[in-house]
Amino acid sequence: MQVDATKVMCNIENADNVNHVVVFMTGTSPFPDGYGGAVYFSWPTEGSPAWHLLGFLANDKPSAIFKVSSLKRGMFIIFALDAFSVRA
Repeated sequence: MQVDATKVMCNIENADNVNHVVVFMTGTSPFPDGYGGAVYFSWPTEGSPAWHLLGFLANDKPSAIFKVSSLKRGMFIIFALDAFSVRA
């Protein structure tokens, strides 16, 4: 689900049975030159959520596999893809 112009989130139900998550870009909407996206992990908690940076995607690294079995808690996982600048 697109949250805003630079953020996408998805819920993964039955997360107790998930050990790894694959995130990939389809190629239809590449990042602007010099930009990429960070991938975060969170689980539902009472109070404010605890976010963990899993890694990133970029046009030259359009996919990644993340091990989440040691991080997950609760019934679902939330990922957010957030644009960041990789310019020097």
